[in-house]
Amino acid sequence: MTHFKTRNHLLEWLEEHAPYRQIRRAVVEGEVELYGLFEDSVFMPEGWALRVRSRFGKEWFLSVYLNNQTHKYRAIVVHAIVWDYWKGGNSELFAGDHPEEYEKKKKEWG
Repeated sequence: MTHFKTRNHLLEWLEEHAPYRQIRRAVVEGEVELYGLFEDSVFMPEGWALRVRSRFGKEWFLSVYLNNQTHKYRAIVVHAIVWDYWKGGNSELFAGDHPEEYEKKKKEWG
């Protein structure tokens, strides 16, 4: 089973496992913002949330989570990020790219 240790490790995995070819290409050629770790909710399972923007401006929100039945990670497209469930953490992988901004968003939502 894969265990992500760094942001780059997560992005390398996403290059191969994003749900659509366009997203896989955008991970390499476009811009990726890691939002960090989110709690389980009706909106998405517990895991990492990311925004991927292609070089042409197309944007997707993704959730990368551990499937409890297969014990493998999976990436899905989500429609929105619900900041109430941002969990954060001490490392860059869990806190995300801009943790202070995400903490503010969580307080605004809550």
